[in-house]
Amino acid sequence: MNKPLFAAGGLLLGGIVTGGAIFVASSGGEEEAVQVPESPSPSASLTPGGSPSPTSSSPTPIDTHAPTATPTVPEDWFTYSVPETGITLRYPPSWYALKDGGIYSWDPATWNRPSYPPESMAVSIIYGSSEFAEPRPAEAMDFSVAGYSGWQITYSKNPANDDGLTRVHEIALQTGASTLFVIASFSQTNPDERTFSQIVNSLRFAQ
Repeated sequence: MNKPLFAAGGLLLGGIVTGGAIFVASSGGEEEAVQVPESPSPSASLTPGGSPSPTSSSPTPIDTHAPTATPTVPEDWFTYSVPETGITLRYPPSWYALKDGGIYSWDPATWNRPSYPPESMAVSIIYGSSEFAEPRPAEAMDFSVAGYSGWQITYSKNPANDDGLTRVHEIALQTGASTLFVIASFSQTNPDERTFSQIVNSLRFAQ
């Protein structure tokens, strides 16, 4: 998992490079936010031309359990919010939310190795100017939720070379002049796309 890296030029999180005005999500639930050490980027590297290229991975067809437009969110899930943007989403009560823009299926305070815990899942949230956002990959598929449209793509990962990851599922939504990225990083043998679908389907934008 990565903490945001703020700099004059932009921010790097989950292998996605963006710049401009970046707003980082904060927890609106009941979990206490904690700080954790940085670990290597899980999904992509930046090429000299400015386009991300997958590291030890390749695009794969979208899973049949990929997010749809029908919310199926349990009532006891916590709310995760980005006050600066009006964005909210829900997450399982057993998960942990950090102020750096991510929610995790494990307690980051108990795992500080440069890899993901076995059979775990993390979701990163990045929001910023579309001018600096990652361009749509050629293999991406159309996607829409909460009244906004964009694209989604999955990358197969090699756990031995990619910090224990087995898959990365990336969703990008255009929200006017800004782009929202919601990125799931899985270290599970069978990636839990159903939970990711519920999280994404809970996404709401203040009017």
